[in-house]
Amino acid sequence: MTVPGGNTNMIILGSNTNMMVLGGNTTAPGGVTKPLPNDNKPWNIMIMHTNDIDMHLDLFNLGSADCMAKHIADSKCGRGIVCINMVVDKLCAMHSQSYLLDGGDNIQGMLFNTYYKGKILADYMNAIKYNVTTVSNHKWDDGAANLDLVAPYMVLTKYGPNLGVIRFMTSVLNGIALLTSKIMVEDPVLVVQYAIEELHSKGIKHIICILHNRHQDNKPVTANMCSISLIVGGNSHMLLNKNASMADVQGPYPMDVKNLDGKLTYIVQAKKFGKWVGLINFSMILTVLPFQNFVVDNVVDSQYMKDLLENLASMQKAKQIKALILFGHVLGVCAVFDCKQLAGFKATKVMVNVKAVDGTVKLEPLNLKKQDVFVTIEFVAMGSGNIVPMPFTAPFGMLMLDEVLDFIKTFLDGKLLAFKDARLQ
Repeated sequence: MTVPGGNTNMIILGSNTNMMVLGGNTTAPGGVTKPLPNDNKPWNIMIMHTNDIDMHLDLFNLGSADCMAKHIADSKCGRGIVCINMVVDKLCAMHSQSYLLDGGDNIQGMLFNTYYKGKILADYMNAIKYNVTTVSNHKWDDGAANLDLVAPYMVLTKYGPNLGVIRFMTSVLNGIALLTSKIMVEDPVLVVQYAIEELHSKGIKHIICILHNRHQDNKPVTANMCSISLIVGGNSHMLLNKNASMADVQGPYPMDVKNLDGKLTYIVQAKKFGKWVGLINFSMILTVLPFQNFVVDNVVDSQYMKDLLENLASMQKAKQIKALILFGHVLGVCAVFDCKQLAGFKATKVMVNVKAVDGTVKLEPLNLKKQDVFVTIEFVAMGSGNIVPMPFTAPFGMLMLDEVLDFIKTFLDGKLLAFKDARLQ
């Protein structure tokens, strides 16, 4: 299944045990270098998350008051931040690539906040090695002047691919934060989508959002955005779990929503007070495709396609005498390469797929007086590998990895039959 989305994203987003955690490093926006193909090694990143800790630092009873001896004897005490720390340590020992995120409302709720404000919790969260938290409704309790400004996004760079993390709230804030009644909260969709496009331009293709919002309000927001793999939520104090028979379970973990791409974005949260720690995995199928790339398309003259095939036949960019770094794979095109001919005249008997008005597709001889829709990956389109006659830029489509997954899903049980390829001879 895809995720993390952006959406899709060939990411394969799965959930393991349904709740636990871990830590890592972050960097601020900017200075992110786009990886070249084949630079990426196989990766599997564990995303752990909490929300609504609400300053539960010490043992607490069911009413969030101090835990007395009787409560301890009856095993009716929550352990808050202590429990989180124990789980983090345990998972750190089990998994070498992990990030720990928080869905907001980590302050307020206990006397610790009245006396220490947020500093003592910040010390604990830094010690546990949280990577990212977010602004939430309780951050407004002491007035807007006490809010910390946060960057529109952060980039996690410690392992494998860079992960973009965007933090935002919606107009729900006005209903859950008393001091925000005169603050206008705009629809975040366009702003968040702009941040996503900026991250994409830096080569960051896996996007996580942290959204402290009522759980039921996350769905319409998610459905109107593209390319988000995972949303870490909070505020609703909901327990999500695959085991629907568990007490207090209010939905599946993770919960999926079809986004504007038609792909699935996954939404998670982990109840409250550190009683649960969420766990979800991102991994990459490198045995299918060795690197991440978006699909792009462009309308080109048929001569462009002929020149491209000549480049492949000669393994050099004929008009600029540049060697091709790699060979291209084609679909919807057939040709015979005559190695006895000079460069520029080797591609013969070129046939291309032509779609008729009724939707049927058949191979026909390449007509140099017509145009073709050329679909490739951004790496090739930009001129890398010296394959295309002329580099071009175009809006990003789906991730190639997602295209491959969707293709595999069209086969019964995901089994592809072997066949002898005769597209290029």
